[in-house]
Amino acid sequence: MSAPFMQLYVGDYLGDTRHLTTEQHGAYLLLLMTMWRSEGRLPNDAKKLARITGCTASRWARIADDVLAFFEVDGDTLINKRLMLELEKATEKSFQRAASGTKGGQAKALKYNNPAVANASGLPCHSSEPEPDNNARALLGRAADRFDEALEAYPARGVAVTSVPNARRLWRQAAIAAGGEDALLAAVKSFAVSPDLAKRDHGAPGFHRWLLEERWRAERKATATTGVNWRGPADIRAAVVGERGEAFASSYLDPAGWSDDGRVIAATGYAAEKLRALASLNDRTIAVEQRQAA
Repeated sequence: MSAPFMQLYVGDYLGDTRHLTTEQHGAYLLLLMTMWRSEGRLPNDAKKLARITGCTASRWARIADDVLAFFEVDGDTLINKRLMLELEKATEKSFQRAASGTKGGQAKALKYNNPAVANASGLPCHSSEPEPDNNARALLGRAADRFDEALEAYPARGVAVTSVPNARRLWRQAAIAAGGEDALLAAVKSFAVSPDLAKRDHGAPGFHRWLLEERWRAERKATATTGVNWRGPADIRAAVVGERGEAFASSYLDPAGWSDDGRVIAATGYAAEKLRALASLNDRTIAVEQRQAA
């Protein structure tokens, strides 16, 4: 989710677009606003761009060259460098506000937990600390920094538009909220193989935006409610989850059967193809076969 407003430098805009017709102005602004809400990217597809601008295909073809001169092609998407810069600035401001809120909450907690301050103000004193095993900060403190592993697991298109310094700072903040880096890394891997991600025209957002907007919470919720139906060895499922995430295991491994001689019997040919590509199965020399139709 982007900021609810977009910065527009009126003088720069008018200076760059005086040659455009009224229709082209409208199309250009609609593309910019849609791009702002779509993580800074639009599909490089004439039919979709015509639909965004409210044009027929033939009408869009007549005005497209002048409008698209303000954009650059990046793979199968369009970008606008000025808009990408403004998105980055908006993200940085959101990060600063979140950090300020965290500091304010910590200062308030210190005030309430200080007996001298609390007694002087008439406020109750809460000086007891949670047990270390239930303390997310303690969990994080005992864990290795797994940010680089998470960045490698995150979808490549999202990494391409990621502000790594912001993402690294947000990673530790999110890991505390998630209960540790292991839990957050599992959410990243689950998102990377999510069926919903494959349906997105613009791919994954930047990793810093994914963390800032706490999209990992949806992955945690999804994996927490997943019913595990896998009948094979638990260590095999754990290895698959470690390699590709909970969502992948739920989609392709759980519906599969397990034979007495140690083979995975995939529910569909597509699932079999996905499972055969797993190092976690190949390293164990586990064969994958497709279930025969009844």
